[in-house]
Amino acid sequence: EKAAKPQFEVGREELVVTIFGGEGLPHDAKVWGSFCEVTLADVAMGTSRRTTMTKRGTTSPKWDQEFLFRQCRPGQSTPALLTVTVKRPLRMGQRMLEKAQNLPPEDDFLGEVQLNVIAAFPHLQLLEPPEGAEGDEEGHSA
Repeated sequence: EKAAKPQFEVGREELVVTIFGGEGLPHDAKVWGSFCEVTLADVAMGTSRRTTMTKRGTTSPKWDQEFLFRQCRPGQSTPALLTVTVKRPLRMGQRMLEKAQNLPPEDDFLGEVQLNVIAAFPHLQLLEPPEGAEGDEEGHSA
């Protein structure tokens, strides 16, 4: 599966993720369509979610959509986890019908990839402790 091409611009506090497309999805994705849910989870900064358009009629969708995550602050928080999940849309009223007929929920999951943003871009890790951090000896006399 081709899913995401994350990139950072050094000095900016945002992550640009481009979702190009997918290949080899199951046949029902051709009938019902497919879309990507892009999630950036950062313990310190919170979670942000974006969704592509739904593409129908193909098992190799091309989304070509770009998303900007502004809350990503490399080097100033714990590593952020980028998750791209490929799903098929639920049919109208599907969940209500499943509950009414006491059926197990139908799975809309088609695939997923996860990326540790800081591990993928090690040059973004904080090289020096921030001002006022523990161990900062500047301005102190013995």
